Amino acid sequence: MFRVSQRLMAGLLTHYFTLLQRCFRGRGAEVRQKIRQQLAAFLKKARGEMTFAQFEKKMGISTSTLHRIEIGEQNVTIDKLEDIKTRLKASMSDIFPE
Repeated sequence: MFRVSQRLMAGLLTHYFTLLQRCFRGRGAEVRQKIRQQLAAFLKKARGEMTFAQFEKKMGISTSTLHRIEIGEQNVTIDKLEDIKTRLKASMSDIFPE
């Protein structure tokens, strides 16, 4: 497997979200909500039977932030999304299957 620099990955993620915006022009709030829901579902599945405290240690994110992400109330930066992806050894298609 090859390593991708953080700068390149950030560029790819920015491009990905730009494409999403173009595809769903005029439906921005709907798209943002869908992205939040997919991230929430992914994190709930990844957490499994772990408590928020256990998952917090693994993720390096506070319990309250994890909870807000899981209920779709927390915006996540591209950098934080990259960190989540790295810590869980996941791909973008794992997090956003649709």
